[in-house]
Amino acid sequence: MNFFRPNLYCEKGYLSESARIITELTESLNLKPEEEVHTCQGYIFDDAAIELRKALGEERIKRIRVTGEAQRLTEIAYIDEIRNLGYEPLAEREEKRAKSFFHMMRWLKADPDRMRTQRPGSHD
Repeated sequence: MNFFRPNLYCEKGYLSESARIITELTESLNLKPEEEVHTCQGYIFDDAAIELRKALGEERIKRIRVTGEAQRLTEIAYIDEIRNLGYEPLAEREEKRAKSFFHMMRWLKADPDRMRTQRPGSHD
């Protein structure tokens, strides 16, 4: 979460950190040579896609628009993680979780100590 502190956020270190995490997770999957990797088109995955293409080959990495059930499950997982820090979503926005993103970010920024809450093994 340190990457979202004002000084680091401006440097966009979260982009290389997300690439590092995604690369590690992908390596742990032990993919078969013919398996493709689909990543969201969101800019936060741009560096990850570059690194994955270097490691796995251009043809195996596909940028996709995440919608439907995949989007719903991703949003639920995100909400669960931020709730672990003590966040309670706005009731009227529960139906549109993605629309609450900036509310969640303001909540985190209001108390930087929340961002220090780390699970064992997580990176600071």
